[in-house]
Amino acid sequence: MTEEKKEEAVESKTDYRTGFLKKVEDTKVFESGNKVKNALLLSGTKEEPKWTQVNAWNAMADVLENAQSGERWELKGKVTMEADKNDPSKQYENINVEEAHQYTKEKIVGKIQSIETGKTKNDTDMTKIFVIAEQSAGGSKTTEPYNIELYGKDTKKAVDFKKGQMIEVDDWAKNFSYKKEEEVKVSKTFRNPRSMDIVGKSKKQGAAMSV
Repeated sequence: MTEEKKEEAVESKTDYRTGFLKKVEDTKVFESGNKVKNALLLSGTKEEPKWTQVNAWNAMADVLENAQSGERWELKGKVTMEADKNDPSKQYENINVEEAHQYTKEKIVGKIQSIETGKTKNDTDMTKIFVIAEQSAGGSKTTEPYNIELYGKDTKKAVDFKKGQMIEVDDWAKNFSYKKEEEVKVSKTFRNPRSMDIVGKSKKQGAAMSV
């Protein structure tokens, strides 16, 4: 993408796109000081894949600076349809990124700290669960907080959940970066996780952590 392209006024709408990055390019820096990070985002299904051209300018270029092909990201920004310069009869989707969050594949066992039910978001039933998971690495143990958000019919998955129970969750978690006392921290959230179960009174439970 050229710097002039950034200034073009085209009809657009703000939307979200979640998928896997492909063909991540090195950041381009212009004489004006502006910079852009380009990539392709693959979403949709195997049968009907959808490609979106990603343009991350300036601050967003910094956010995606170390992004790698194959990583899963959620992007928010202005989405436009533009004509293919090689074939004007074809169009491609374009997103100018305004917000970006990486997803990481996580499998955790954690203790339920709180459950909030009866909530709604955009007129959809919602349940929020806060979990502390413990992980062992190099002979030491660390704890990490996770949020679980259940929407619609998925709220029924938590009907038997209680504070203090151990649960196991396996799915993609959305990463939110924030600053706390000048230190950058990451909050992780599961949304309608595909795999989520109470850890029974078994060897797994005996080996699970207590917080």
